[in-house]
Formats: sequence, structure tokens, C-alpha cells
Amino acid sequence: MRKIILLSAIMIATNLFGQKQEQENVTLELEFAPLGASPLKISSLRGRYFIDDIQAFRLSLYMGGKYTPTKEEEEGQPTLINKDKTFDFVFRPGYEYHFEGTDKLSPYLGTEVYYALSTTNNSYQGAIGNEVQTTTTKFAKSTLGLNILAGGDYYFTDKVYLGVELGFGFTRDGRGKTKVKYDNYPAGVNEPDDVVGNSTTLNWGPNYQATIRLGFCIK
Repeated sequence: MRKIILLSAIMIATNLFGQKQEQENVTLELEFAPLGASPLKISSLRGRYFIDDIQAFRLSLYMGGKYTPTKEEEEGQPTLINKDKTFDFVFRPGYEYHFEGTDKLSPYLGTEVYYALSTTNNSYQGAIGNEVQTTTTKFAKSTLGLNILAGGDYYFTDKVYLGVELGFGFTRDGRGKTKVKYDNYPAGVNEPDDVVGNSTTLNWGPNYQATIRLGFCIK
């Protein structure tokens, strides 16, 4: 009798442990646009952590930018270099609740918080004689929002899936701030005060992901 009880306890513990390992998994996703001009467009990286069969925490991140220098050369004049820089950062944490679908389809509802920061830095040079004068303009704007989501994942293998998503959300664009700086300008040329936008913009309405998500389980 003791052997039967001990064996039953071991089987129950093994089953619970095995179930937990199956439920807790981590997924990583890429986004691509099969019908767009750039089919392999990676607009963000998204990771998900499933705490059980139906609940998951998610986090989407994007960070990118562009740097474009332009050189102007003219005989007898100093070389001028104009620089255009942009930087974008997007941070989107969220939560998903999955429903029972089929063996391959996993529909879900969810929500996410949206935060984005966008900056530009433009530097333009001009010459008066041999003197090079530089005007630098910096602009920064942040966006904060909340999105309600509906989507689905289709597992065409046990570890790889395709997903689509749509939602309804609210975003608030900040007022933005512009700074201008002059370098090597003659005396009497004063730098303007920083300019802050006089209004914010509230956007709301339905939205959708124009890309298909390709995801795979990494744990």
C-alpha cells in the first residue's frame, strides 16, 4: 500500500512539473510585409512570456535612426559638411489573454502601453570668406498611448507560428521642443530661445498591424 501511495505521489509531482514546463515558454517575433515594397521589413522585436496556458506578458521594442552627411566643396572656399540625424525609440509593454481555439489557432485579447521618442538633429554650414558658420537645430517629441488588442497566432508547427493583430487605441503627441544653436557667428548674432510647441495632439480610433508576425518558441 505504501508503495502504491509513494508511486502515485511521484506520478502526480512529475505530471505537475511537466505541465509547468510546458506552460511556461518564451516566444520571439519578427514582423514582415509580404505584399509591401520591402517584404522583409523588421519594424520591431517582440518577446512574450507565458505564465500559464492562457496568460502572457509581452514587450515590443524598436530603436533605430539615420545619419546623412552631405559635403559641399567649392574651389577657393572651405569644405562644408551638412549633417542630418534622426533617432526613434518605441517601448510597448503589454498583456495578452488567450482563448481556446483549435490545435493550431490561438486567439487572444490584450492591451499595451505605448511610449515613443523621436528626435532630429540638423546641422548646416555656411561660409563667409574662410569662416565656417554652423547652425544646429534639434527637435524632440514624445508620444504616449494605450491600445486594446485582438489577434491570433496560427501554429503551423509546434514551435513556429504566424500572427495577425488589430486594435483600438489612444495616443497623445507631446508639444515638442526645438533648440537652435549658432557656432562661430559674428558678435551680435544671438541664439534664439528654446521653442516649445503650444499644443498637444490626441489621436484615437481603430488600428491594425500592417505586417504579419513570424514567431517561434525559444523555451
